[in-house]
Amino acid sequence: PAPLRRIGARHARAGATPFGTELFKLFCVGGAALILCLFGAYQVYDAVQAESYIDADEIYYRYYMQNMQGPLRAETLQSALASGSLSQAEYSALMMGYDSLQREMGTYQRVLAGAQRAAQLTRCQMVYDTGWLRLFDVADARDAADALAAALLCCVCFAGLFAMEKQTGMARVVCATPLGRSHTVKCKLRAAALACGVLTVLGVLPRFWVALRDYGLGCPFAPLYSLPAYAAMPELPLMLLVLFMLGARYAALRFMAGCVLALGQCTGCTSG
Repeated sequence: PAPLRRIGARHARAGATPFGTELFKLFCVGGAALILCLFGAYQVYDAVQAESYIDADEIYYRYYMQNMQGPLRAETLQSALASGSLSQAEYSALMMGYDSLQREMGTYQRVLAGAQRAAQLTRCQMVYDTGWLRLFDVADARDAADALAAALLCCVCFAGLFAMEKQTGMARVVCATPLGRSHTVKCKLRAAALACGVLTVLGVLPRFWVALRDYGLGCPFAPLYSLPAYAAMPELPLMLLVLFMLGARYAALRFMAGCVLALGQCTGCTSG
């Protein structure tokens, strides 16, 4: 009857859609919201407490590189060859008399070599690379721990998304719904994809925090080969490598989430 249809339409809510229901199951019933909040709080704490041991060489290197950073110009190279009104010979003679200044001289020579290298490459820029190297974890200081944490979080967050329906008998009810089981499965996968995106952002939060706080990420559109560590890379901007890093982590999380969901569907168990 028409009155009943009007009453049903009045009580319908956007959150009652299959996708909204699956989000509620994943984040509230399954506890993923609490896990992600705890993980995010830990990542913020880790980023705030992280310390960067910046020695004298790095201080000198940052001073020179931040003053020279950007596209290489003739006046930039000239400023690298001389300090103020001193010639290179006079500058070297003054530097050699003091230990701390000798370290500055070594860093000066390193920057000078970088300027000469940049002058020989097309569109190469002078980039203060320490923050970028910390972000990309060239020293492999965090990658293993991050991968392990991501695997554990995937197991905890997604283990019950399919299994809870088998354990409660809702799997039979879902099959009888007008949209069918395939639509419900798609909604579950969309909810898992959203959670993987949140995990991806939280997983790299400490790296971005420390890199921006202590070093900075200058010249984001400079070619990749502007960094000596990526000398063999093609002429693509540094920001593209950041997006590739995020995309690769997201794809890996989606794959792990898919494996956990498949195991949950096959075994019908929320625990290992």
